[in-house]
Parts: sequence; C-alpha cells; structure tokens
Amino acid sequence: MDRFDCNGSLFITVSNNMKERIRIRMEHHLNHTEYCDISIDAKTKVLIEEMKDQTASTIWQRIVRENPETELSAKQIYNYWAKVNENVWKLDADAVESAKKVLAKWDGVKTEIINLRDEPGMSTIAFAIKDTVDNWAGNTEELAIDSTCKH
Repeated sequence: MDRFDCNGSLFITVSNNMKERIRIRMEHHLNHTEYCDISIDAKTKVLIEEMKDQTASTIWQRIVRENPETELSAKQIYNYWAKVNENVWKLDADAVESAKKVLAKWDGVKTEIINLRDEPGMSTIAFAIKDTVDNWAGNTEELAIDSTCKH
C-alpha cells in the first residue's frame, strides 16, 4: 500500500493512579488514499481448490490465459494455494520438525534423508532429491544448497 506523511499521531496515556486504564488517541491531519480490495473472488478460490495438486504458477498461468485483464496478482494466487495445501506441508508447528515429517513420507522414494550430527542450539536437516541426483550424478561432482532460516 502507498505510504505517505499524513501528519498523524498516536497518543497512548497510562495514568499512574489507574494503571488498568489506558487512553489511546489517534489523529490524522490528511486523508489517506482509499485501500484497494485484495481479496480473491469465490470463483477463483474454487478454481484454486480444484487445481490444488497443480503448481501455483500453473494455476496463475490459467487465470491470466482466461482473464488477461485480471487485477489479481500471482502472489495472491500463491498465498491462497499455499493455504489450501497447508495440510500437505505443515505437519508440525515447528518448521524443522514439519520438514522432517514431509521428507520422511518420501524417504527412499523421492528423497534421501542425510543424517547430520546435532549441534547445540541448532536445528538441522539435510536431504537429497533423488531425481535431481540421479539425473545429474554422471556429469556432476557436487550439488549443494545451503539455506538458513531464522525463527
């Protein structure tokens, strides 16, 4: 959303005598521009739900092909698609544990889990995607991806 200096102020007052009461006052001296509606219409939601096993980019390509003038964005489609598919990839509240559970479903079939020694204060996982390794193994000495996630 556009941001601009509206000469606004936010006042929060806490009384020493009555700490359970807080006074909040907000002032705007200039009107903000109107917010745009970023919601996805029901028809598009149904399409995403019906195509949930496709990639988000495939769904986006179809939406643009069928409605080139759409005001929706690829990011909106991806976010709703991820929400619809959350039960597939979010198997634990802890992101690392969730990733381990997802990988365990495919271990030996599509992935190979690589065991690492735990380090104090760190959560780690390592895996190989078998198709990638099988396709590139004859021509490549090393494939590596390093990622860091801050919680």
